Amino acid sequence: IFRKMRCSAFAAALLFASTAALPTLAPASAQQPSQSPKGDWTGDLVTPQLTYTLGIHIDEASPGKFKGTIGSHQTGRWGTELQELSFADGTLSFNVPTTNATFTGKWDPAASAWTGAYKTPNGTYPLKLSAGKVPPLPTIPGLDGRWGGVLDVEGVMKLRIVYRVFSDEYGTRLLMDSPDQSATGILTSKLARNGGRVSFDVPAILGRYEGDVSTDGATITGEWAQAGRSMPLIMTRTSTNAALPEQKR
Repeated sequence: IFRKMRCSAFAAALLFASTAALPTLAPASAQQPSQSPKGDWTGDLVTPQLTYTLGIHIDEASPGKFKGTIGSHQTGRWGTELQELSFADGTLSFNVPTTNATFTGKWDPAASAWTGAYKTPNGTYPLKLSAGKVPPLPTIPGLDGRWGGVLDVEGVMKLRIVYRVFSDEYGTRLLMDSPDQSATGILTSKLARNGGRVSFDVPAILGRYEGDVSTDGATITGEWAQAGRSMPLIMTRTSTNAALPEQKR
C-alpha cells in the first residue's frame, strides 16, 4: 500500500535549501537591490508533485554578512538554517550542501520580487520571492501527540502506522510513519477537525484518512483510503508529546 519512502528526498531538497540575500523589509515598492536583504520573504515553488510555499527569514549577522532560516508547511519543517547566502551586484544566490538545492535570482523592480531558478536533484523550477511571511496553518486543538495503530491490508499484511501531531507558531502539522516499511516523516496536508471528525490527505501516496475522536480524546476510529480501497484503522494516543521533525542542517 505504501511506497517505501523516507521523508521524500525531493521535499527535503525543497525545504532545506540555503538562501541568500534579499532586499530590506521596507515597503515592498521602495525596496531596491542595493538595500539589505534583511527581512521575511515567501514564494511558491511549483513542482509536478506539489506546490511548496517557502518562507525565508534573513538577518544581518555583521555588515554585509547574512544568516537566515527557511521552512515550509508542505515539508512540515521550519527554522532550518541557511548557508552560503550571497548578495552581490543585484544577484541573490544560496545553496544547501546537504540537499544539493540552489537558488539564483535577480531583483525585479516591476514585480518587487527576486525572480530566478531553484535547482534540486529532481529538477529546476522557477521561483519568485516576495516580501512577506507565510501565514500559519490553523491551530487544531486536542490532537498533539503520538498516535499508533495497525493497518490490516486485506489480510495480506499488517503495517504499524504512527501519526505525529505537533502545534507551534506555524500551526498544527501531522507527519506519518510506517515503521515496517522504514518510511518516516511522510508529509500530510489539509489536516482538519470538525467537531470530533478528523481528516487529512497524504499526497505522496494518494492516501486519505478520516476518523472520529473518542470523547476522552484517547483514540481515533476511522478508515484509511488509498487506490480505491478503504480499510479500518484505529489510532490510539501513546503520548501527549510528539517530537518535532529532526532539522537537517
